[in-house]
Amino acid sequence: MRTNEGTLGIGEVGIYRVPGSLSSINALKNALDSGEEIRMDDDRWYDINAIAGTFKLLMRELPDKALGDEALYELRNITCRSTFLNFKFDKDTHMK
Repeated sequence: MRTNEGTLGIGEVGIYRVPGSLSSINALKNALDSGEEIRMDDDRWYDINAIAGTFKLLMRELPDKALGDEALYELRNITCRSTFLNFKFDKDTHMK
């Protein structure tokens, strides 16, 4: 997979939460499965949500977990700490 621009989707919010078009996801997955060279400047792959959806689909199809239980535990802890710190920061900076 190649891209000329490393910022595709950089301003997009929630790329792993917003679903992409199912037909675009399937088309990209089929192109990857067939060994086609994927260029991200191709108009067929303009939707960052379809790209993220394809990535999630490929991750679900892996025979083994990409991350072990310990790594997942650490990621959850980081997320919890980050959420707490953001809440504390927002609360402290918005107090009058």
